[in-house]
Amino acid sequence: MTNMELNDKILTALIAGGVSLVVAIITYLSTIGKIRSERRNLEKQIKTKFTERLYELRLKNYPIVFEITDKLGKKKAFDAEIISEKYKQIEKQLRDWKSGEVGLILSETSLEIYYELLKAFKAKMALGNKYNDEQLQRFYNIRTEFRNSLRQDIGLLYNLDNKKYTS
Repeated sequence: MTNMELNDKILTALIAGGVSLVVAIITYLSTIGKIRSERRNLEKQIKTKFTERLYELRLKNYPIVFEITDKLGKKKAFDAEIISEKYKQIEKQLRDWKSGEVGLILSETSLEIYYELLKAFKAKMALGNKYNDEQLQRFYNIRTEFRNSLRQDIGLLYNLDNKKYTS
């Protein structure tokens, strides 16, 4: 075997090795890209499933609090003699409602407003055994803010001016 033939064989081996190395690197990078893509898709699917479950739970639990808070802050909702008792019942119902799974699904904003509502219950009744008009208005305003926040949580923003739902 001549020196030239040996050089050709070495050169051929080097080229074949180089091509194999390039193919291996491309395959490696392609596999990493595929794994990353599959991971992103899996994370997206998990997030979507979690979001769907969150909305299901909110749609199940939020209507209950709308019923609880319906008469809150409305002057003619209860007789003046029993308003203290009724508001205590509403406060207890709100606390019971939030003590379950609702505590896990409320948005941070809704939770903050919920606590503002509870603070309003702790205020001393201005007229002895009943709330004055300013206190009732405060209840009504916080109640409305809370309900609007819950609507936002489930993606329904009710535009009172236009009388239509938007998302």
